[in-house]
Amino acid sequence: MTHSTKMPGSFRKWFRVRFLSGHLRKTGKYRDVLDLCCGWGFYFKINPNAWGVDIDADCIEYLLRRGHKVKQGNVIEALPFSDRAFDLVITHDALEHFNLTEVKRIFEHVYRILKKGGEFMNIIPNRKGYEYGIKTDCGHKHFITPGEIQDIAGKQFIVVKSYPYPLPRIIGRYFTHNKEVVILRKIG
Repeated sequence: MTHSTKMPGSFRKWFRVRFLSGHLRKTGKYRDVLDLCCGWGFYFKINPNAWGVDIDADCIEYLLRRGHKVKQGNVIEALPFSDRAFDLVITHDALEHFNLTEVKRIFEHVYRILKKGGEFMNIIPNRKGYEYGIKTDCGHKHFITPGEIQDIAGKQFIVVKSYPYPLPRIIGRYFTHNKEVVILRKIG
């Protein structure tokens, strides 16, 4: 099954990488990184050595032709990677496309593939960004909050950091592309 997402334009990609992704550029210290729901490969512009997984066959084919390490898979089912394979797993504008039951399953699968002490970085849209996604019919199902992520993390993860990016909440709530970043660390 594919969901045929639209590929973003070149200028938009360049602008996002250059000006809106400082939080992602900090991930260079990790050796084994997985971009969960990698789509058209935005994160590969920042870290071309990462792995990616997505359900969309068109996205996977596009990324494979460009030499990226990607696998096709449904992230709410068992992920096609071995136990403790990654130092960091990233979701970027992905969790809002799932209901809470599905998000809980994603967290269980991520726990399995993270190394001991590995981190799970979740980047989610603010309310304005979420509503824009509904307006453009891109498949948003649930406005997930940092608090819900922390609740789902339960006893398997601890919160390392939670913050808005790139602007503080008081200002950022008025901008569609402001994000909330929640970084978790695997316990055990």
